[in-house]
Amino acid sequence: MSAFDRVRRVVTVLLVAATLLVAPQVAHAGFSRTVGGSMEVSTGTVPQPNVTGTWQCSRSLVGGEGPRITITATATPSAGLAAGVPTYGWTLSATGVATVTATGPVVLLDATRVAKEDTTWTLATTLRPPGSTWTSAATVRTLTCDKNGNGGGVL
Repeated sequence: MSAFDRVRRVVTVLLVAATLLVAPQVAHAGFSRTVGGSMEVSTGTVPQPNVTGTWQCSRSLVGGEGPRITITATATPSAGLAAGVPTYGWTLSATGVATVTATGPVVLLDATRVAKEDTTWTLATTLRPPGSTWTSAATVRTLTCDKNGNGGGVL
């Protein structure tokens, strides 16, 4: 082997070694650059519905049953709701009574509680904007009928 071949081989080994040492530094410099830009994340809420109407208690005519409540109510969207027809959900409940549910902006709810004492009813109304799966927090009204069926008023 000639001196020229030995020098050529040594130079080749040195060039390969230098390439292996320098190439990662060049690649690292290319990938470590930060790019300007920002992202903002926020949350949205669905406004609660406005609920208006009346409620009236009475004594059930069926023997042994407690107070009866009849509610006529209307829900309307609060300000800030997108255009379209929202979905309304109504739930009327009291301990010992099967929950009465309905949908729509205008409802008539009627329920009787089997009890011989005062009855506290909870009326919860929710709203879901058109085309959305989000639901508002409930607008809740607490209504009390005494054991004799007295009570009533404006929602």
